[in-house]
Parts: sequence; C-alpha cells; structure tokens
Amino acid sequence: MFSERNIRDVYSFPQDMLGTHKKTYLLHMPDDGLQEAGIAEGDVLFITPQEFANDFDLVVAETEGRTLVRYFRQDEDGTYLQSTAETDDSTEPCKNAVTIVARVISVYHRI
Repeated sequence: MFSERNIRDVYSFPQDMLGTHKKTYLLHMPDDGLQEAGIAEGDVLFITPQEFANDFDLVVAETEGRTLVRYFRQDEDGTYLQSTAETDDSTEPCKNAVTIVARVISVYHRI
C-alpha cells in the first residue's frame, strides 16, 4: 500500500498541525462504509503506518483480499471491523485474518 508506485502526489504539512512526527499519508475514503460516523466516500484521511490497533481506533485494515477503513475492536470472540465506534452486538467477527496497515489520525471532509 505504501510503495512508491501507489504515491500520486506529495504534500507538505507542518508537523504540529498533524500532531505527529511520524510519516503521514493521505488516503481518499474508498467507500461509504463509515457514513454513520460522518465520514463519506472521497473524504481525505490522514494516516500513519502501524501494524497494531487499540479498541475503537479508526484503522486501514486488510481482510479477505480487501482494504477497508473501519473502527477496530477485539474481544474473546474475535476481531471486528465496524462502521461506528460503539460496541454493536449485531456485528459478526471477521472470519479471516485481519492485518492492520495504518491508523487514521485526522479526516478532511470534502465540501
């Protein structure tokens, strides 16, 4: 995902604006799976690469051959990728392995 061939443009932002000194990338929200959370398809996500997540972190994850942006949650029943940052008893755990690719640190909403 973070290979040179996937980089389209390079932008500079003041590090204090992003609140991190880590390498940061921009990703366009690929689908409408987070509309309940107020994040629409095409919104710009500021992401930092990392391979772990805490419960209810907004993450970029790979599972079942797809890349998703969802809220992460894990318990004794499994790993969940959810469309809201709330515990939802109707959400089924992911059946296949989940790989955390990045954490979303900010969202720019397109007008």
